[in-house]
Amino acid sequence: MSKCFSSGWMTCLDKYMSPWMSQFTCPGFMFVPRKPWPFGNEWHTIACGHSNVLFQVELVKGKDFPKEQPMPEFNELGKTVGLLLCLTKPLWGTGKIVILDSGFCVLQGLLSFVKHGVFAAALIKKQKYWPKYIRRDEIQQDFSSLSVGTCDAWRGSLDGVDFHDFCMKEPTYVMMLMSTYGTLHPMGHIKH
Repeated sequence: MSKCFSSGWMTCLDKYMSPWMSQFTCPGFMFVPRKPWPFGNEWHTIACGHSNVLFQVELVKGKDFPKEQPMPEFNELGKTVGLLLCLTKPLWGTGKIVILDSGFCVLQGLLSFVKHGVFAAALIKKQKYWPKYIRRDEIQQDFSSLSVGTCDAWRGSLDGVDFHDFCMKEPTYVMMLMSTYGTLHPMGHIKH
């Protein structure tokens, strides 16, 4: 599909659960309790944000992955980064933007996009494994006394690639978005 389709400037990479009832008739059958339909196949997908066309799909193989089968491309960079690069390969060199589910919020993955001419953003909402190099405590402390709706952008750099953490004070938390496409506005607290 990616050879005959050109997506718009914005795409979305996410997980999808294809429902199936019997594990005996479904290769790659999984049980994912957090999904609305927890039985079936789990897929990683990327779709055009304008036309809603799904143009790359990859089956999550899980623990049943045969050892005889060759490892996926870019696997040496880690499972998540390798998966992100495989799914976004048709976008390389286009300067398009990929919006990622928070489960794919890995800074090294977003930075590797930039090296391939693609930009990305991901919601930061990890609780158990916070993304490496993100100054969570410093950001939380800075926003603790600010009013709801206050925004700020924190600049970072890793391996010569710039990224931003966009933050907005909500009533009970600070919403954070990691991005590699920068900001058009001056940085500093902005009240809307």
